[in-house]
Amino acid sequence: AAKIMNSLEVHAATDITGYGLLGHLFEMCQGSNISAEIHNSKIPLINGTVGLEEKGFIPVGSKRNFKTSRKYTKFSVSLPEIDKLILTDAQTSGGLLISLSENQAHEFLNRFSDETGMEAVIIGKIFEKRKDTITVI
Repeated sequence: AAKIMNSLEVHAATDITGYGLLGHLFEMCQGSNISAEIHNSKIPLINGTVGLEEKGFIPVGSKRNFKTSRKYTKFSVSLPEIDKLILTDAQTSGGLLISLSENQAHEFLNRFSDETGMEAVIIGKIFEKRKDTITVI
């Protein structure tokens, strides 16, 4: 990923670890005075994630992250509580969150797939600063 990122105009990037997706996205937005809208249905999950969460396997750190995320995130009213928890799941080795222009994002997706055989996805968009730093639809 780094090789491809170095050839593009990356606005920001981070690995998703202890603060979960929403925590790290918030840090990126706050640092650039912008807001983000993400599509929950686009978030890739490891098979079995929802089942584990539904059985109560939710780390304390994830619960803490979720409580904090409510201060800066507007969740769709139709979004199940379990999905909100997953978006704040504390990771020890998560994926990458990369901010690129729309055109370069598509270029990254194609090159990343071709060069690694793995899939990357676009999960949302960045906007000028809004009341809610993050909106999840």
